[in-house]
Amino acid sequence: MSDPGQQDQRGRQVTRVVGAALLVATAVVCPSCGGSQPASVRFWTETQAESIRLVRGTPLETTNCTGLGEERDSTYRRFRCVGVHWPKNLGYPLPVRVRYVLNPRGTYRGPSSSYLATRVSFDSFGVP
Repeated sequence: MSDPGQQDQRGRQVTRVVGAALLVATAVVCPSCGGSQPASVRFWTETQAESIRLVRGTPLETTNCTGLGEERDSTYRRFRCVGVHWPKNLGYPLPVRVRYVLNPRGTYRGPSSSYLATRVSFDSFGVP
């Protein structure tokens, strides 16, 4: 019969070898998994950013975006944007200004492209 101490030591060695093999296999396979996109597909032009007309459920009639951070061939990863929303049924015109940072979340595929709007604020013109 084997010594229980030797069995325990062999078990640890097998665990280490299997763990190391799993780590190597993961490192080799993961880059092709597509779990995260390369930064280049998250770069949009200002015109593409301005085509996004819905922020936090609020439809925007006009938008104006400026690129933030690193520029690559007239494209950016983030944008500072200002949009205007005109509420209906108020009885008088009161435009609402919507300020936000637009963060693309993938390749641009038209106005319904994936994005994240952060630092969103709503105010009205003439109101500090």
